[in-house]
Amino acid sequence: MEVEGRWSMAPAFVVGDPISVLGEVDGKTFLEGLQKRLGADVRFGASSKAYASADLPETAWHDLLDRVEVEMGDGLSPRLWALRDYKGAYIPQLSAEAASIKIPIGLGSHTLVCLGRDGLKKELIRFAKVLELPTREDDVVAYFNRDVYNDDEGYDICAYCQLMLALIESERRDQPIWLL
Repeated sequence: MEVEGRWSMAPAFVVGDPISVLGEVDGKTFLEGLQKRLGADVRFGASSKAYASADLPETAWHDLLDRVEVEMGDGLSPRLWALRDYKGAYIPQLSAEAASIKIPIGLGSHTLVCLGRDGLKKELIRFAKVLELPTREDDVVAYFNRDVYNDDEGYDICAYCQLMLALIESERRDQPIWLL
C-alpha cells in the first residue's frame, strides 16, 4: 500500500527484524537479550528491508497519545503510553497482557522498552471504535490519503493511520514495530 508523503520528517514507525532495523551489532545484542528475558528462542519473519511509515511531523506521536487519553480515559491505554518517549518496540512474541521488558543495546548505553504487539492492537482498535476510524488496510490508506486533516487540529489521526498500517505490516511479516 502506498500512502502519500506530506512532511519531511523521519518515519515514526518501522517494521522489521532487529538486525534490519538496529544494524548487525545492536540487532544481535537485542535479539540475545530478548531471548534471555523470554527464556526461549525467538524468531521473526524474514525480510531483507524494513518497512517505514510515511513521514509524520515531530508532534504526531504525542498528539496521538494525548487524543487517546482524552477519548479513552487516563490509564486505559498503557501499551501506547509506555513508549511515549519512543525507544522501544511492540514484539509479536510477547503476550497482550505481558508487562514491559527492557533490553539494553549499544554496549548498555541505550535501553529499549518492549511490549506485546497484540496488546497494542487491542488498544488501537478500541480507540478506532470510539472515533469511528477505519481498521482495514485499504480503508486506513484511503482515510490517510484524503485531505481531511486540518493542521490546526494536530496530527493525531495521521499518526493513528500510520501506526495502524505499521501494525498490519507487522502482522503480515511477523516482525516487531519499532519506535526509535
